[in-house]
Amino acid sequence: MKKQMVIDQKQPQSVKKKVQKSVEKFKWGDVTVLDIVPEDIQESEKIPVFFAPGWSITIACTQEVLLSLADYNNRVITLNHKRIGGIRNTSEEMRKAHTILSVLHRKNIDKADGVGYSEGCTNLLLAACLNPNKFRNIVLVNPPGLSKKWAKLKIVKGFLMDAWGIKKCKNGYKKRKEIFKELLKYIFLNPIRSYREVDEITHSNLVELLKNANNVGIKVSIVHNINDHTFDFTQANYTLLNAKNIHIEEFYAIEGGHFGLIKFPRRYMSIIAHALKMFKKSTKPKT
Repeated sequence: MKKQMVIDQKQPQSVKKKVQKSVEKFKWGDVTVLDIVPEDIQESEKIPVFFAPGWSITIACTQEVLLSLADYNNRVITLNHKRIGGIRNTSEEMRKAHTILSVLHRKNIDKADGVGYSEGCTNLLLAACLNPNKFRNIVLVNPPGLSKKWAKLKIVKGFLMDAWGIKKCKNGYKKRKEIFKELLKYIFLNPIRSYREVDEITHSNLVELLKNANNVGIKVSIVHNINDHTFDFTQANYTLLNAKNIHIEEFYAIEGGHFGLIKFPRRYMSIIAHALKMFKKSTKPKT
C-alpha cells in the first residue's frame, strides 16, 4: 500500500449533462436508478462509474456528489436500494450486491468502474467478486470492516455525530436536514431490515473481500477521512498496514468526518477522479 496522501487537484467546470431517473422493474421489486451522462463525453471515458451509496444514503443526499463526478467526463449511475421486498434467502449485503449487478445488466453495461461509499463499499466489492467481469477498478470511501468489531450502538452514535457535524459547510443545514429526513424514512419503512443491515455492517470483513478482489484482477484504492467517528481511521490504517496478501493501489487520507463526501463534493470528486486516473498507470494487483 502506498503512503497516505492528499490531492489538491484543479476542479473542472460544470458540463452539460443528460440526467435520467427511472424505475427499473425486476421480479423481486422496483428499483429507482439515476443515470447521468455528460453531453460531450469522450470515447476514452465511456466506461461508466457506478456509485454504491452508504447505509440510508439516497439519491436525494448525493445528487451534488454525482453531478460533480460527472463533471470529470464520467457517466455516473447509482440507485436507491429497496426497503420492502427484494431478493429472498440472502444476507442484506448480498441482496444489495445482487441489486447492483441487476441494474448494470438492465442498463446493458458490460464493464464499469466503481465508487463505494461507507456500507456501499461492501456491497460493491461483493458484486465485483460475484461477477468480476463487470468491474475494472474500484475506489472505496470510508469503508466498514477495517476496524475491530464495534457494538451496533457505537456505530450508530458515530454515524449521528458525523451527520450532525455536516452543518459546517455551504448549505450545511439543508444537507443535514436531507440526511436526517432520508435516515428516518429509511429506518421506518423497514425497521427489521435496518437492524439486520447495521448488524451485518458490524460483522463485515473488508480484508477478505479485498483479497478476493485482488485475486480476480480488480484494482482498489481507498479514500478515508481522518476524523471519521463512524469507522475509525486509525484502526483502518493499522489493519491495512498489517494485512497480508492484499494490494491497495493508493490510500488517500483526508481531513474531515464520515460525511466529508457530502459536505464538500467537488473537493472529494477531484480526489476520486485522480484515483480513477491513477489506475491506468498501475499494473495488475499483486498479492
